[in-house]
Amino acid sequence: MHQEELSMSMLTMKTIMQTFSEMIEEMPFDKITVLALVKRCEINHNTFYYHFQDLYELLDKWIQYEIDKLVKTLEDPTDLKAEMKAIFQACKEYPKIINHILSSLSKEQLEYHFFIKTEDSIIKYIKKQLEDAGKYLSDEQIQSTAEFCRFALAGYFLKFNYMQPKPDVDEYVNHFEWIFDDLVHWTLESRE
Repeated sequence: MHQEELSMSMLTMKTIMQTFSEMIEEMPFDKITVLALVKRCEINHNTFYYHFQDLYELLDKWIQYEIDKLVKTLEDPTDLKAEMKAIFQACKEYPKIINHILSSLSKEQLEYHFFIKTEDSIIKYIKKQLEDAGKYLSDEQIQSTAEFCRFALAGYFLKFNYMQPKPDVDEYVNHFEWIFDDLVHWTLESRE
């Protein structure tokens, strides 16, 4: 691909993502169609399908893009607590978008976004706790602990987004971190 083609491709991708951002704020995800999106972008279907298999792939890439933007603003991108605060704060600032996504996704899609996307952050957090404590857990034990924490985080996230009014983000995340830390420490102590 030539440099000019690459630039056009990136520009088109950016246009699709920006248009999707506007649409997801206006309506639930399941009401967005490729036809409406391409019409707004002033591109054709083939151009959309050149970049994305379907709207679900676009949603996945859009969510990842938004999370990456948040993480880039963090002082320490490996700090799970700071990452959680940034995500929960974004949920508080953009409740319409979050509700439009949550009301449209299936259980499997929600699980994918929570369990697959949060896995690295949680495992890094557990490994740091182990390192700080001078302790060891097998990869299997780390994975099991991370799995439990992912389910807890998913529940905490959903609860936060359904609460009205939204609680203070710092207090909410601090409370979760306290539970999370206790769980990791309990796991370490029970393995001695």
